[in-house]
Amino acid sequence: MPTIRKITAEEAAYWERVGRAPAAAPDPAQIAALLAALADRRGITRIDRDGPAGGEHAFRGRVYVRGIELHAQFADSRHGGPAGALQAAVAWRDSTRQVVARVAPVAARPLAPARVVRAEYRRMCGWLAYAPPKRRYFADSTYGGRESAEAAARDWLQERQP
Repeated sequence: MPTIRKITAEEAAYWERVGRAPAAAPDPAQIAALLAALADRRGITRIDRDGPAGGEHAFRGRVYVRGIELHAQFADSRHGGPAGALQAAVAWRDSTRQVVARVAPVAARPLAPARVVRAEYRRMCGWLAYAPPKRRYFADSTYGGRESAEAAARDWLQERQP
């Protein structure tokens, strides 16, 4: 059964001028239940803003590809309520992800070469040893001087080389 509420005369006059009643804000518990049922919430955002004409109540789908954001917004009023808007946003996001995967596949980044690098900062002097995907810092003060720290870094790096 629909909820009935009393309105002021000013509000009724505004509706007559505008030609429609403002959309009711959706129940937060209903929105939470819809989002909890999603297996993958990445790229789905809920928008609830109040305003004089009902505000904005929608779901937004987002897909990021190579630093560019693709997005589309799905209003509750156009999709039959929050459940329909969420379903439309998820469908758009999933289809856009598939298109992006076919059109612009992400190339695997080559691993950086293994190396030992000197790090000299105000409070940090030592060696950084990189054996991708790991790295380790060897402080001069911990290893007894610059040469000892470098030797420790090179030994650690050599242990990780195939």
